[in-house]
Order: sequence, then structure tokens, then C-alpha cells
Amino acid sequence: MSTTKNAVPLDIAQAVADKLVERFAPACARIEIAGSLRREKATVGDIELVAISKLYRAGQLDLFGQGAEEGALRSRLDDVLDELLVADPPRIFREPPKDVAGQPRWGNKYKCFWLYINPTFGHVQVDLFTATPENWGAILTIRTGPAAFGKLLQAHIKNDTPYRQQDGLLVVEKTGEVVPVPEEADYFRLAGVAWIPPAERCKATLRKAIAQGSEVVTQTHKEKMELWRNPAHYQTVMLDLLREHGPLTLTELTRHIRAAAPHPFVGHFVIPARDALLADGQIEQRAGNRYRLVPLSAPTTPAQTGTQPVLSTQIKAYLQRYGPSTRGALWSALDCDLPSLMAAVQALKLLGTVTELFGKLQLAGPRGIQGAMGYTDIDIRCMIRTRLERKAGLG
Repeated sequence: MSTTKNAVPLDIAQAVADKLVERFAPACARIEIAGSLRREKATVGDIELVAISKLYRAGQLDLFGQGAEEGALRSRLDDVLDELLVADPPRIFREPPKDVAGQPRWGNKYKCFWLYINPTFGHVQVDLFTATPENWGAILTIRTGPAAFGKLLQAHIKNDTPYRQQDGLLVVEKTGEVVPVPEEADYFRLAGVAWIPPAERCKATLRKAIAQGSEVVTQTHKEKMELWRNPAHYQTVMLDLLREHGPLTLTELTRHIRAAAPHPFVGHFVIPARDALLADGQIEQRAGNRYRLVPLSAPTTPAQTGTQPVLSTQIKAYLQRYGPSTRGALWSALDCDLPSLMAAVQALKLLGTVTELFGKLQLAGPRGIQGAMGYTDIDIRCMIRTRLERKAGLG
């Protein structure tokens, strides 16, 4: 709601706002004009600014008046405002002038003051909102407005996404984990809608963006969310990770899964998935709290356990069942010592039964190096040559 004597034309309000930004900029890590001025309205009721203040720790004298102790963090932007308030005559006013309706506001996150422009337009209200690098995108979006646009966007986030708004940050509803919103684009992306230029922001354009996002972005997002809410999916991902990387701790498994999952609430599913795999006998816990795939069935003759012919058979069975695998995955799956495994792999490679491509072992098919990938020998040679040429900077 405007509290000025008259609505201020855009060009005059822009000039005033630019001077304020210029004055405040040295005390800010970041500052932007928001509100109707950013939306380029023909007339402006008030000026809105969003800023991240620079902080410093003020030195304080000790009890004996000597030396200096580290004091509390102070805002450099507050220091500039204090200078303008105590200037003679004052440059800004915390109390509304007599001819202007308004309430004084002077908190940590929001400060309201009045600035005299000229006799024609009198005083203009300035709303200064402080943000942090983590919630900048959300605060700038909401303060740019208009109010109906911001309310609709926040309602959409609350009702149609896994987040809720809290102090300008987005919080995963189920877990309480905080998701930073450093830019406006991040805020719109997490809401599942395309970024809208400030001059075009209104309820109609947002409804259209939400509808389009629901058909494209949000639907894909919901499908991913449903997939990652399925406990069986975590078991599949865990088995794939153990095949690829070999034995892993629970922390390492969780880190890999978090990197692949669309949102950070996956931690609640990791332990149940591990317990289910342990109960099913698909994985086992080894020394160092590492988990690995349960080795393939041992041969019936104990004396043959770990011998090269047996290992060769087990390696071929594993590759046939799971496809291309690293040596680490084989070592995790086969109950043997590493030297014996390396010797068996080398023997299979010499026989042409197993071949290696980009660090993964696979069975050689009837057309040469084929396995589960369907490539011929010529295909593989071309791939390797191309990769070497790129590495050498020739391609």
C-alpha cells in the first residue's frame, strides 16, 4: 500500500532509488531494487530495496579500558543508516511525516523510513529488506511482487511441491532439511515453473507458467519423486553401486545415493533398504563396516575353492549375469584373494574369453569384443583411437 503524498513517476523514483543504491552499495555484499519500480510501473507508491549487508566484528575495550575484545557482529548497512538518521539536517526519517500515513518499522530484517524528494511529491517511503546469500532468490522474488503474484507462488510451493517456505528458505516438508535459494532462477526452478521477467509478473502469467510447468517440469519432477519414494528402488541402486565400486560403507552408499536422487530426503530410505538386502542375503557386512555383494555359490569341492579354474568359471558366470564390471566389483562378489582374482582375469583375457574396455571387464561375444554392449572389434578400435586423439588434442 502506498503511503506517499502522491504517486511518484517512474523516472523520478528510479533516480531516487539509484542514489540510495549508490549510497548503500559499499556497505552491502549485494543490493537490488525491487517492488513496482523493478516491475517498471508508470507510477510508484514506494521504493523497495533488498540487500545483503556486509558484517564486521566490532572491537570493544576490556573492563580495564585497555586492549580490545571481539564484540558482536555488526551490520555496515546499519552504520550507514545511522549516519543518515543523525545527519544535520536528517537525510532520512524513521517516523512518518505528518502529511503521510504509515507506521514506523525498524527491525533486523525489515526497515521502513521516509525520504524527502521535492515539494511536488513530498516524502517517499523506502522499504529495506535484508537477506542472506542462502535466501536471496526467494526474498527478491517475493519483494518484487506484486503481492497477489507472491501469494500465489508461495501457495503453489506449499501445495504442489515437497517444500514449505520458512524465513525465505525452502524446507523439505517431510525431513525439515533446508534447501538454499541463492538466485531467483533457483526459486522458480524449485517451484517447477519457468522464470518470469519482473515486468510481466502478475497472477495471470504465473497461472499460465504453473500450468505449463505442471505439464512438463512438475510432472517429470513428481515422477522422479515417486520413484525415489519406492523402497525397492533404493535396493536396486545399492546393488548397482556395490557392483560398480566394490565394498562401501553406509556413509559412502548414502553419499552416492544423495548425488543421484533429486532431493535430499533420501536418507530416510537408505537404512531400511540396507536392512532388507541383508535380510534377503544379497549383501553382507565385512570388516570396517563395509558392505559387499554376497559371493556367488562356492563349488561343491572345498579343496577347489579359490583355484584358478573355479575362479574363471565364477568370473564368467558373474559377467554373464551382471554384464560389464570392474575388478573391484568382482572382488566384492567373489570370495577369493586379490592375487588369485587377477591371475584368473589375466588367464581369461589371454584366452580371449574376457576383454576389458574403459576399465570394465566383459565377456567376448561371437563377433569379438561384444559382451552386453553389442560392439565389434572394429567399433572398439575406432572408439579407442578417437579417445586417444581427443586426449592428445588432435580431435
